[in-house]
Amino acid sequence: MIVFIHGYGMDSKIWDSVKPSFHSDSLFLDINPYIEKGLSIRSIATELSIFLETQGEDIILVGHSMGGYIASEIVLNNIELYKGLVLVNSHVFADSHDKKKERQKQIDFIIKNGSQKYLRSFFPKLFYGRIATDIQPLIKNYIENISEEVLVKGQEAMIHRRDCVKVLDLIPVLILHGEQDRLIPIEFLYKMGSHICKGRLIKDQISGHMTMVENRVLFAECLQEFKLHSL
Repeated sequence: MIVFIHGYGMDSKIWDSVKPSFHSDSLFLDINPYIEKGLSIRSIATELSIFLETQGEDIILVGHSMGGYIASEIVLNNIELYKGLVLVNSHVFADSHDKKKERQKQIDFIIKNGSQKYLRSFFPKLFYGRIATDIQPLIKNYIENISEEVLVKGQEAMIHRRDCVKVLDLIPVLILHGEQDRLIPIEFLYKMGSHICKGRLIKDQISGHMTMVENRVLFAECLQEFKLHSL
């Protein structure tokens, strides 16, 4: 089974464009209800772990951005249940002091200006070039409907998350990173590579922070191959 966890400011529909490649034996989780409760990354992971333990074994977790932070914690909760971890435009390190300050500025902006103004400036930064026409309605929906509460509490959860680098030594890992990603430095990719026991690092030259949407063919091919060698 492949379990997909979306990133910040989105929901499980962000995976719709890749669902045809993984329509069977897959779960697409929505973390926003947990964020609304004000739960930490570790607490969200704990609640999802309890659910996933009822879904069987041989699970591959796929996390995009913030979803990767949660997926890493889930693996640490019960490593025996999981056969692989896929980090898409994500990493395993805690925020630096400067990054925490940057997140706090974003929180202040959201509280002062509202969710829509924040998201209108946020989403263009995620993509390398123009947002694909077929996904524009979904992005518009996020801008109109993702709540201020989810955005603020999501940033707070990321500020306080712990370092999960040890997960790279425990389980097969696929790291897929867009070279044009403006949110996560490419140096993080190489830093994670020095810790990986078993797995692959893949750089995509034509995507930013949304590789699974910007280069869907590459994403599907890499995940299918990883699944084949992990299960």
